[in-house]
Amino acid sequence: MADDRISGVGVEIGKVEEMLLGSVPAGGYSLGVDAALEKAKALKGRRKYRQALNVVKPAIDRLEANNLYSLASRGDGDAGSGGWFRFRNPFEEALYRHTHAPKGEIRHIPEDVFGLYVVYGWLLFETRRFGEAEKVLETAMSINPVNCEPVFERAEIAKMRGDWDTFLSLTGLAFGIAYTGRDLVRCYRNRGFYEIERENHALATALFQHSLTIDSDSVMAR
Repeated sequence: MADDRISGVGVEIGKVEEMLLGSVPAGGYSLGVDAALEKAKALKGRRKYRQALNVVKPAIDRLEANNLYSLASRGDGDAGSGGWFRFRNPFEEALYRHTHAPKGEIRHIPEDVFGLYVVYGWLLFETRRFGEAEKVLETAMSINPVNCEPVFERAEIAKMRGDWDTFLSLTGLAFGIAYTGRDLVRCYRNRGFYEIERENHALATALFQHSLTIDSDSVMAR
C-alpha cells in the first residue's frame, strides 16, 4: 500500500479519487493525459510544435474543465499547502516533505499531469507565447515543486525578456532542489550566464569550469 502511495499508481488511487472528488469524470478516471503526452512528445521530437500543441491543449482543457486535482486555480504559491502532486520518484516526495513541510495531505495524481504541463509550457515557449508559457509552468511547479524542469523553462523566459533579477531568483530556486548531475550542471551554467551579463567574466569562467567537475560529459557544460 505504501508503494502505491509513493508511485501514485494503482486501483486504490482511483478509489480514493472517487471518495475525495465525489464524482468520476466522463470516460473514467483517465482523461487521456498519458496518451496525449506520448503523442505530443513524438511530435515535439520531430519539431512539429504546433501539431503537438493541438494534442496537448485539449487534454489540458479537459483537466481544467473537470477541475480535476484543482488544477484550474493553482499556482506555484500553493506548493506548501498539500493537495494533489505528481512526483517523478520517491526521492522527490521526500525532498518536498523536507523543504516545504506541507500542512495538508499529499495526494498522488495517477497520470503524468506534471509532464503534460511541462511539455505544454515548453511548446508555448518555442512558439514565443511567453506569457501563456509562464502561467502553465507556474502550474507545473505547483504540481511538482521539487523538479527543476519547469523552473529552468521559466528562467529561459526571463532570459529572453532580459529580466536578470528573475533569472537569478529562479536559478537560486533550482539550486535548492537540484539532485542530479545534469540539473546541477545547468544551475552552474545559468549562474555563469548571469555573471557574464554583469561582466564578471572570471567568475563566469569559474562556474563553467566547475560544472565540468560535476558532469564532464554533459553538453550543457561545454
